[in-house]
Amino acid sequence: MIEVDDAYLGGERTGCKRGRGSADKTPFIAAVETDSNGCPLKIKLTVLPGFRKKAIIDLTKQHVLPENTIFSDDLACFKAYRMQIVYM
Repeated sequence: MIEVDDAYLGGERTGCKRGRGSADKTPFIAAVETDSNGCPLKIKLTVLPGFRKKAIIDLTKQHVLPENTIFSDDLACFKAYRMQIVYM
């Protein structure tokens, strides 16, 4: 099983937009493979140009097997996965 989520690296800046779409933040995907007890086995952090379906599909082709079960939230770009997805 693999849990994935979107994240940003970069601190809050006074007077600037917060959260998604704010300047000077680096978007990345965190993917954690877990065992049957939910304990982490491996982690993969991948910087993306943005959370777009094409970027997610390219990442998936490189690092995820079709038989993997992916757990994620309902962010639109994660619907690009071609394998089974379970939304949390």
